[in-house]
Amino acid sequence: MGLSEGLNLLALVIVPLVAVAVGQYLQTRSKKKDEQYKIFKELLRSRVFGINAESVEAYNMIHIVFSSHEEVRNCWDAYYDSLCVENPSEGDLSYCEQKQLVLLKEMAKSLGYGDELSQAALATKYLPKGMVQDHMADKRQKENYANTLEAISKLIANNAKHNESPK
Repeated sequence: MGLSEGLNLLALVIVPLVAVAVGQYLQTRSKKKDEQYKIFKELLRSRVFGINAESVEAYNMIHIVFSSHEEVRNCWDAYYDSLCVENPSEGDLSYCEQKQLVLLKEMAKSLGYGDELSQAALATKYLPKGMVQDHMADKRQKENYANTLEAISKLIANNAKHNESPK
């Protein structure tokens, strides 16, 4: 076997291995980027109606999913600190919202939006009046349902007391 045949054989073995390794690297990188976009979109979505289960999950994943983006993690830590104020004043709430926007801006920058996306654009929220009305109606309906269950529970408890036989 000559040198040329040996190199061809080596190339036949190495090239597929390198291709698999590069493909795996690109796939892993793509999954990480998808997770980052998912978190970013959820946090943008939650600005309108506030924190929900999905946004809590997204916030809790920032340190993992953005592990290679130190500035994003630092912004999350600053925002988290602003959230941990008991009985916040209007100033505290405003500061908290400002820290949230800084976090979103830094996330956008790490996702490749750079300076194209301003904090003012991130602060802008589209909220149709009908959607607000529907949200408030849903909230009232849940409160009414909870109140009804509580009243039924009290009635059942009172009825059970009256039906107990004396010993």
